[in-house]
Amino acid sequence: MISADIEYFNLLRNTFADGKILSMDKLVQAYKGLLTLHRVKGVEVTSASLKTKIKANVPGLEFSHPRKYKPELVCAKSIKDNAVGKAAAIQHDRAVDVQKVFDAAKIVRREIFKNHDNLWNFDGSLHPDTNGNYVPSILYDLLRWILEGPQTELTPSEERASTLDRTAVNIAQSIMYEMKSHRQLKHTTHSSFRHDSKHENARVLSVGLKVHAYTRSKHLIDSVSRGCH
Repeated sequence: MISADIEYFNLLRNTFADGKILSMDKLVQAYKGLLTLHRVKGVEVTSASLKTKIKANVPGLEFSHPRKYKPELVCAKSIKDNAVGKAAAIQHDRAVDVQKVFDAAKIVRREIFKNHDNLWNFDGSLHPDTNGNYVPSILYDLLRWILEGPQTELTPSEERASTLDRTAVNIAQSIMYEMKSHRQLKHTTHSSFRHDSKHENARVLSVGLKVHAYTRSKHLIDSVSRGCH
């Protein structure tokens, strides 16, 4: 029985050093198997008695409290502490990332409201603002980075760049059109928001006029407006 114990505890040290997590049921089965291999007979093995022997011969292990209908789990305490530390670090990193996104949103929002001196005005023409002349550069840059990520090529495709440029400008115009001031957010008279005319742009206005020209339906125009188009 001594030889079986020596081999068993050495096996456990190596197994748990590799970061394995085992149940007491498996540990009992493994111990019984080694006893059979070493021709040891007549020894009653229970989870409680084996747990006592393991604690005495393999230090640094942690036994989880068994849950209902679940076997007790065993792992190396150092491995568990390391895993918990990594999980905490991930949570910390995420919190830092979320704070950065929050700060970036405040900056972009501030720039949009500062942009009131450079707003689009209807002058009889509905040519879209494809160049983003009325879009804050900081909003445009952010959307480009979101859409395509960091540049990976020294000479990117002009056609693809042009497509992404138009997409970024269109999204930026939609964001600006849907912006809500603090005054609007505090106002409780209406259940829905009214769009600020200051943030209207050629794309939004042309869609509304085309829908009206083709359908003459106020209901459809209202539906399109509520759909952020």
